[in-house]
Amino acid sequence: MKNIIAIALITVSGSIGLYIFLNYKEWDEATRTVAPLLMLLLLGLSGGILTFMYILPIIGEKFSEIMYAAGGKIEPDENSRAISKIMQGDYEGAIQEYQKLVEDKPGDVHPVWEIAKLHAERLDDPDSGIAYLEQTLRDGEWEQEGASFLMNRLADLNIEHRGDFDAARALLTQIVEIMPKTRFSANATHRIRQLEEEEVQAKLAAQRQEQQLQESGEGEEV
Repeated sequence: MKNIIAIALITVSGSIGLYIFLNYKEWDEATRTVAPLLMLLLLGLSGGILTFMYILPIIGEKFSEIMYAAGGKIEPDENSRAISKIMQGDYEGAIQEYQKLVEDKPGDVHPVWEIAKLHAERLDDPDSGIAYLEQTLRDGEWEQEGASFLMNRLADLNIEHRGDFDAARALLTQIVEIMPKTRFSANATHRIRQLEEEEVQAKLAAQRQEQQLQESGEGEEV
C-alpha cells in the first residue's frame, strides 16, 4: 500500500512539474513568478510525505538499535520496540509492547504511564487512558512513590482532557490522607493550592470564549 501511494505521489508531482516546464515560457510574468514557488511547495510536500512513510521508520529502528546495543550484539527489549513502533506511527503496537513490560516488571510506573499517554495523546482516547490508570492503581500493589506518581498523572489527564478539577483534587487529597508526613503528601498539598488558581483561570478563559462567541453571533445577525 505504501509503495502504491509513493508511486502515485511521484507520478502526480512529476506530471505537474512537467506541465510547468512545458508551459513556463507561455505564461505571463506574474504566473512565471508564482510557478517556481508552487513547484518548491509541491516538492517539499512530497518529500515530507515520503520521509514520513519511509525514512522515519528506518530512523526509529536504528535509534532503537543504537540505544539498546550492548557489546556489539543487538538485543532489543519491549521498551526499544515500543519506541520504534511509536516512531512508525503504530501506537496500538507500542501499547502492546509496553503492556509486556507492565507484566514483566510489576511496580514500574514508566510503561503504565506511557500506555495511558498513548491512549490520551496519540489515539485521541483520553477516557481509555484514564480508565487504564484507574484500574492499574486499583489492581496493582504500589509503593508510595509509584502510587503518588500515577495518581498525579491521573489528575493531569482529568484536568487536561476533561477539565475535571474536582476529580484531580480528590486524587491529590487521597495522597495527603494515605501518605501523611511524607514528601508526597507535602507536594500534593502544594498542588491542591495551585489547582484553585488554575481552576479560576480556566473558568475565566471559558467565560471569555463564551462572550466572544455571543458577540460574534450578534455581529452576524446585524
